[in-house]
Amino acid sequence: MVTIIRQVEELFEGHPQVEIELEDGTRQFCAYDDADWAIRQSVQLGFDPQWVKDQLEVAEWEELDEYSHIKSVYLGTVFALCPSGKYYQPWASNNIELCPFCNGQGLINNVHFDPELFKFWSDVDRAMRQGIIDTFGFFHGNGWPKEAIDMLEQTQAYVDLYRDHTPCPQCGSLGSAEAYLDQIWQEKCEALYDKYGFCIESGEGDPCDILAVVSEDYDESEDNQ
Repeated sequence: MVTIIRQVEELFEGHPQVEIELEDGTRQFCAYDDADWAIRQSVQLGFDPQWVKDQLEVAEWEELDEYSHIKSVYLGTVFALCPSGKYYQPWASNNIELCPFCNGQGLINNVHFDPELFKFWSDVDRAMRQGIIDTFGFFHGNGWPKEAIDMLEQTQAYVDLYRDHTPCPQCGSLGSAEAYLDQIWQEKCEALYDKYGFCIESGEGDPCDILAVVSEDYDESEDNQ
């Protein structure tokens, strides 16, 4: 697990930094986005997607209902695959640990907090945003010029730089670092469908079981044959 040690007062090219410790014990300074990238990279699926795809191709179809059938491969349990090694639900998550960096608050005190600069850039951002709306209308898709969007992103960056609190980079503002790792794991599982064509689902009999599943309507199957 990548651990965030502290905020760093020095900026790097205008961006706030943190000091992180990697899994091998080495430490380095990096921007918040890079720290989040390192945290995401540390999350492993716990199975080989290509192996799963190969297993699904030779698996037998099982009837799901009168309209479709499925193939499935058992991958393991949440206790073995999920980073936290725990089973919980959003409304019953008292078994997960609070984030040690923000103490479960989801926010941390910002070492760059400056009330005067925060007010100044908030006023600038508000006035600029209103001017762009008056000129180009409300944003709809790509309704604003790229230059206008870039300027607003820059002013918003200054607003965020000088505000009193900032989202906790260790837990993604969730209040639990291990819950954030589980969320990243889920996102990586969901992304498998586009490349490998299967979904990750919980077992029907035991929600702690994790399965790789591919489904198909009977009409589609007949067309392929």
